[in-house]
Amino acid sequence: MKCSILLVYILFGLASVLAIESPRKINWNKVRPIDALPAKFHQKWNTNHATLARNPEGRIIGGEEVKRGTYPHQAGLIIDIFSFCGGSLISNLYVMTAAHCTYGAYTVDVYLGAHNIYEDEEEGRLVLTCPYENLIVHAAYDPYSISNDISLIMLPQRITFTDRIQPIRLPTRSEALDDLENLYLTASGWGRDSDSATSISPVLRSVELQVQPVPICKHFFSDIILPSNICTNSGRGQGTCSGDSGGPLIFNKTNTDKYIVGLTSFGSSISCVDAGWPSVFTYVGAYLNWIRDNTDIIIEN
Repeated sequence: MKCSILLVYILFGLASVLAIESPRKINWNKVRPIDALPAKFHQKWNTNHATLARNPEGRIIGGEEVKRGTYPHQAGLIIDIFSFCGGSLISNLYVMTAAHCTYGAYTVDVYLGAHNIYEDEEEGRLVLTCPYENLIVHAAYDPYSISNDISLIMLPQRITFTDRIQPIRLPTRSEALDDLENLYLTASGWGRDSDSATSISPVLRSVELQVQPVPICKHFFSDIILPSNICTNSGRGQGTCSGDSGGPLIFNKTNTDKYIVGLTSFGSSISCVDAGWPSVFTYVGAYLNWIRDNTDIIIEN
């Protein structure tokens, strides 16, 4: 019996080491950003542009490469080996992303501390493979309308923070009530950096986006936009698209204090920025109780 227990411990320890030090070999030429667009939009406007699919339609547009280590909370997610999303480290055990990234997934490889996502031996990087049992998709997520587009990934073990790997803090309950209209927030990700690009960006990029008034956003998306969404203006040729799905939208409150406001959710497949359609995010402040109930994170008042 003792031998059996010892064998279990050895195998568990080996699995933990493999999860950290032996990431699966990824063929980056075959990795494609996940594209999420509400089917409800398709039926309401009778257009075939909106659907739920996985294809190479995503990118940070109008942004620039960031300095290595600038966003230590940023996570890259490889879903079922072939699909890509972004995410955010919010504690030493949990990563937060969009529900449409993990919905129906079997495994997710979580990349932390990465900058050039294509490099296999990047200094300071940590890669962990998470099975479907560790994926927590919001129970009310609706692929039809892309509502409640939020999920959590529980890492296989608690990690140690470094200068390259740090959590982004969640908003307090009072901050969740703040009016962010017209403020500039920061979106980041590895999505394609131009319409002509054929794959995701090898390096992490970011862009400053202005929060758009809800009535303007509803002019484009009507009742698809809920109080649990936040929209940004893409009229300046800057925005996100589906390849940056699940990635963070950050409010730099001060030079030393920042918190996560949103998760990249969806936009228009007609054009990400050229036609002026807003970028739409899941508003994290609307889900603080859900995060509290599904993690060990304490939400501050």
